[in-house]
Amino acid sequence: MKNKWHNLVLSLLAMMSLVLGLNLGTAYAQGGRRAASQQKQPKTSNWRFDAWGRGEEVVKMLEKLRVEDPQEYERLEQLRKSDVKKFFHEVRCRLPRREGFSSKIGPIEQRCQELSRSYLAAKDDAEKARTEAELRKALKESFDLVISDAQARIERLQKQVANLQAKEEQILAERLQMFLSGEQDGALAPPAKP
Repeated sequence: MKNKWHNLVLSLLAMMSLVLGLNLGTAYAQGGRRAASQQKQPKTSNWRFDAWGRGEEVVKMLEKLRVEDPQEYERLEQLRKSDVKKFFHEVRCRLPRREGFSSKIGPIEQRCQELSRSYLAAKDDAEKARTEAELRKALKESFDLVISDAQARIERLQKQVANLQAKEEQILAERLQMFLSGEQDGALAPPAKP
């Protein structure tokens, strides 16, 4: 069972690394092209933000920011060019949180803590046995929730990978054009020689 859980986590991390690597590897270039030419990017270029499964949300948030707070938008654009990692961190912080796993597991974990304290404070064996049975049930519920959340994330990542693979020719053409036009991909470009 432990080995199965370990493999599940490793698979999840591997997929996240692949998608995040593609995402960070080209984010700088998208910002550079937009700054260089004011023509609107095709909808399909949102693939760079789709590593979070929220590409359209990110683009809408940035477009709204461009209209409502041009100075902040410009600051983020400069950040995208100078520090891609920090740019993505700030963008993530601006996106609304999705309720789900943490809101479900929090009360269960709190219940486990309460049952632990009750077990330790129990005076007789019958009360300890009853509390232990309740704790086992709550721990199983918590574990099942962790597994189902991990499986849902893996499914989302598999869809994102399939989506990237389906757009492979387009993505490669965009990146080829970016490099051929002299734009450098900040996350992948070799350091400038002094």
